[in-house]
Amino acid sequence: MDEADFSTDNIRVVLSIATMHDRPPAQIVLRWHRKQGLVPLPKTATATCLPENLAVWDFELDENDMLQLLRLDRPHGNTQPLPDGRNSSF
Repeated sequence: MDEADFSTDNIRVVLSIATMHDRPPAQIVLRWHRKQGLVPLPKTATATCLPENLAVWDFELDENDMLQLLRLDRPHGNTQPLPDGRNSSF
């Protein structure tokens, strides 16, 4: 990933929105994806985080929240490094 993906400013935006909604940052990012019509596939190695990952339906992100988050979006749409040659058809 690019260093800019986890810049202090990007983290600050997500944390600010999470604080306003009294939610963990992961829920903000998952809800953001759902509001865009995307289907995130969250995973966890901690059983206590699973209900938290699923509890994204009882709050809304307003237009201002969405605009702030959309400004963090990467132009090519990837959130992971580009696949290597073996996965280029993916």
